[in-house]
Amino acid sequence: MKHSNKIYNKITHTFSNGSYYVAINLQQGKTSYSFLKVVGKLNYVNMKKLNTPFISPGKEFQSFDELQEKTKLSVLKSMALIAEVSLDKYIKNNCDVTSL
Repeated sequence: MKHSNKIYNKITHTFSNGSYYVAINLQQGKTSYSFLKVVGKLNYVNMKKLNTPFISPGKEFQSFDELQEKTKLSVLKSMALIAEVSLDKYIKNNCDVTSL
């Protein structure tokens, strides 16, 4: 069985207005999604389809748990889980959220 999930190792983060904005891009087959987790003064998760002809701000959720509840497609659920684990680990190791 061939796996087509790809994690782009590059997780990026920005600090602005008292919050860390941490993002990762994932691909399943020909479809790419961006997952953004914001922690600090603001707290939310955003999921956005990247390879679409339309510019979209994506869908915003209060948490990855809410994203999982409201997502129907199992492939998106698995990508969201990969994103959640990757972003949480990155935030723990690279972002000082306790001082916010």
